[in-house]
Amino acid sequence: METSAHTLSPTDCRAARARLGLTQAELARRAGISRATLVNFEKGRGAPLRASLRALQATLSDRPQHRSRLAYVLRTLQKARSELERQGVLHLAIFGSVARMEDGPDSDLDIVTDIDPARRIDIVALAGIGGMIERMTGIPTDIVRRRPDMKPELKQHLAEDEIYVF
Repeated sequence: METSAHTLSPTDCRAARARLGLTQAELARRAGISRATLVNFEKGRGAPLRASLRALQATLSDRPQHRSRLAYVLRTLQKARSELERQGVLHLAIFGSVARMEDGPDSDLDIVTDIDPARRIDIVALAGIGGMIERMTGIPTDIVRRRPDMKPELKQHLAEDEIYVF
């Protein structure tokens, strides 16, 4: 299935799930989304969040590296939410090749984060958070802090392919 995540229809999702022999519960678990989200999507009761749609697309992809990598990263980081929040992370998102499902074996993981303004997080502490994510995922990680004065080209990349983890 090579359709983009934005064009995955409920019919395509059901057909791909059937081809793979997956139950709704199994597909939801593999994609790191709730079963209710999948059931509602397949019944046409609304579109899931972009991150959930991309996770479904990744899980259903014919390209094995995409099937597992994006879904794995989303699941891993969602499970680590409380630990990341203790480090001062308010919001976390994936962007770049992994988010676009264009990554290769040597691709790194691009992360953008919103930090609690009450926390004093400097560049060293931010790098520490990136290192923690790298250890959790096993993927080399580049992390940036969302700021109002970000370069316009970085803002554009984020607008095009940012997937919120939390």
